[in-house]
Amino acid sequence: MMLLMLLQLLLQLLVLLQQLLLLLLLLLLQLLLLQLLLLLLLLLLLLLLLLLLLLLLLLLLLQLLQLLQLLLL
Repeated sequence: MMLLMLLQLLLQLLVLLQQLLLLLLLLLLQLLLLQLLLLLLLLLLLLLLLLLLLLLLLLLLLQLLQLLQLLLL
């Protein structure tokens, strides 16, 4: 009788432990996904900055061409 109760208790403890491990795993997964999302956001921001820089260089080039055209006339 006592052994049966002990086994039951042990089983409940194991189930609890399993649920706890699952919860921890889900939490870790969420953190990893969050990190991944932040990384993607950062990369997107970097890409936007790069495009902006390219656009500025293009505008500068156009200005230089206009200046050259004025000087040649």
